[in-house]
Amino acid sequence: MRISDGVHVRERASDEAHRLHLQPGEVALVPLGFKARLPDGYEAQVRIRSSIAFKRGLIIPNGPGTIDADYPDEWMVMLKNDSPRNVVIEHGERIAQIVLARYAVLEWAPGTVGPSTNRTGGIGST
Repeated sequence: MRISDGVHVRERASDEAHRLHLQPGEVALVPLGFKARLPDGYEAQVRIRSSIAFKRGLIIPNGPGTIDADYPDEWMVMLKNDSPRNVVIEHGERIAQIVLARYAVLEWAPGTVGPSTNRTGGIGST
């Protein structure tokens, strides 16, 4: 996955026009430069590359980010600079990866939730 500037840039634009600057704590939606439709029953999970997280302090705050099968627009990734320093992402830099995952839709039935009969200690008791 490569970063895309997502804007029209003059033919002789400087390299600065193709960089994304993230200040400490800043969150940005970064366009990925493509869009795709997934088959029903699939989602795309966008994950930060481990080297980017470890070396640069970038995270995906809702990670992994989810792209639904019916999302029609350009795919993006939400990035947060979780480091104490400014981070620059270059155009074309590999920052994330995608995992396609199949999922099932559950049918819900109305009802009430009663006490459990097979556990006694609650969360963390097993």
